[in-house]
Amino acid sequence: MLFPEEVLGRIEENSRREFLPIIGREKAETVFRILTEIRPCRPLEIGVMTGYATAVIASVLPEGCRVVGIEISAALAERARENLSAAGLADRVRILRGDVREELGSLGDRFDFVLLDGQKTGHLGILRKLEGKLVHGATVIANCPAGNRQKADPYLDYLGSSPLWETRHQPVGDGGLEISRFLGGA
Repeated sequence: MLFPEEVLGRIEENSRREFLPIIGREKAETVFRILTEIRPCRPLEIGVMTGYATAVIASVLPEGCRVVGIEISAALAERARENLSAAGLADRVRILRGDVREELGSLGDRFDFVLLDGQKTGHLGILRKLEGKLVHGATVIANCPAGNRQKADPYLDYLGSSPLWETRHQPVGDGGLEISRFLGGA
């Protein structure tokens, strides 16, 4: 279980050159630490982009486990597959191309970890749909960039007021991460 330095460095370089947003090294290291503590086997990533965070998640998974990633852009989904293959992590990842609001219903899995990245205005709707697909104690981490924190307000308000969730904000990198634990489910 090694932090995937080489592939992340390559993706960071390409992302800077192409102005593609990624969670960045500080947040990736925080996610990595959390994952090594909770050891999920059925993780889901929403908003894969080029596979940056996917590589972090996949690198921590126990043998026989796979991360499911959903990316709306066909070109970015393909690039993520290429990056993950180059990192030797392709066998630990399943990338779906489509809109998460449509893809979630087709997934039969129940998840024990979710990294929620992508459109911040859609976080709450996605979270509400996810609740039926989470196991009790599942961890959900939402990327909350500083410039988008206001867009995430309905999501944050819901987490703070729902008895189904325990949540805390972790200031790290640009804005921070909202780290939540699901108290519902069976």
